[in-house]
Amino acid sequence: MKKIFASLFMTIISLVAQAQPVINVVWPFSVSSSDANMIRALIDQTNQQQTKYKFVFLSKQGAGGTIAAGHVLDNPTNHVLISSTSFYVRPMLYKESHDTTQFSLINTICHGKPLAIFSKKYASLKEIGNKEISVGINNGSIVQLVSRGVKAGSNLKIVEVPYKGTPEATTDVLGGHLDASVDFVGPATFARLPTNTKVHVLGITGNVNHADMLTFKSQGINGLEILVVDYNMFVNKTMPLAQQQELNTIFNNAFNEGVRENCENDFGRLIKSNLAQAGKLHQDNIAAWRRITQDIPRE
Repeated sequence: MKKIFASLFMTIISLVAQAQPVINVVWPFSVSSSDANMIRALIDQTNQQQTKYKFVFLSKQGAGGTIAAGHVLDNPTNHVLISSTSFYVRPMLYKESHDTTQFSLINTICHGKPLAIFSKKYASLKEIGNKEISVGINNGSIVQLVSRGVKAGSNLKIVEVPYKGTPEATTDVLGGHLDASVDFVGPATFARLPTNTKVHVLGITGNVNHADMLTFKSQGINGLEILVVDYNMFVNKTMPLAQQQELNTIFNNAFNEGVRENCENDFGRLIKSNLAQAGKLHQDNIAAWRRITQDIPRE
């Protein structure tokens, strides 16, 4: 009899698991980045704390996040997009992009990660002088704005070289194929470097120096203070409001120490928001990045 009950119990559990709706969490950038690890940690926690949904990591790279955004628009009820500030930047730089107004922002995750320009060849901006340098960037992303901001605020002659993600560009810097790259400055980035490999941080965005990593502003290059990276969660705005609220609550409850550590390791700050706060932030971000990029021609 016990075996019969045990068998029935396992059958019921199996049926419940099969009935569990899948929600794909779509990630637009490199799957080997520290940010991707933060998203995986968040997904793992959501699956541990609740059983209504099964959340699955889904990679959709390309076009500065537009491919991932388009995929979410095509799948409005069971897809969530987690993207960086580039979600707002890309449409301001390229005509063939997603429409930010077709999305609802349902949650905030990590705020204020600075970006850096790395080089193995040069130890400082001053050493580069008037030389022309190649810099690895992601087209249509905030990473590209860092490159353009440094170029506009200095005498540097920068040739942009497009990459799918920041890790790929930094790998080519280490291999001597590229003069510099734009990447994050936390331990996950440095952990990718081979042992005894020396790279130099030429400058970082934001307003705060970290250890021996100096901001561009402190080196006389202004305008890059705002170019820090935030991570937010979006859905197709046609998703029922009740489901948006439900997802906001689920993900807010999933912010554990693993997620916090991944955020803070790159000098970001973990933040929560309710659905109303997220909605206001969405409108503020659209207006702010339109203003910030207004003098940059769209391609």
